[in-house]
Amino acid sequence: MEKGVSYLITAFVMLIIGIALLSVYADQSTTSTTLVSTTETLSLANARLAGGAINDTYYYYPTYLGYSGTWRGDDSSCSVSSLVVKNSTGGILDDPSQYVFVTDARLNFENAVGVNYSTSNTTTITYSYCPDGYVASAWGRSIIGVTVGLLAVLLLAGTVGFVYLAIKEFR
Repeated sequence: MEKGVSYLITAFVMLIIGIALLSVYADQSTTSTTLVSTTETLSLANARLAGGAINDTYYYYPTYLGYSGTWRGDDSSCSVSSLVVKNSTGGILDDPSQYVFVTDARLNFENAVGVNYSTSNTTTITYSYCPDGYVASAWGRSIIGVTVGLLAVLLLAGTVGFVYLAIKEFR
């Protein structure tokens, strides 16, 4: 009988500690396998020439994009995804003649109607990027996803095993 009670206590403690550790591991694995979306506001004031035209050789460097020589810039799985550029009225600049995203994480605006018709200098860009600690390889992200499930199955199997031993002792 004493052995059965100790098995139940072990199963309960293992379950509580396992759930606590599993949730921490799952949170960390989600952080390391998910791209982060961000929105930045750029001012076109520095790119304006006399008369309001846009200087198309003025470059903007968005905060989280990877430059050549950095891990974000050199890894093809961390390339810019879902880049959306909006003018001051919220209109999406989807015409390639209105802005150019250069491969070295530079963005410049063309002297086009969609960019320079407004008197406002505010432009908003939204994009997804690889956060620090991001697992860039696709197979690595898959393995991390599988290990969370395997740890949950092992936790369940261990708990069921101790409960089975406790029931066996009570008979």
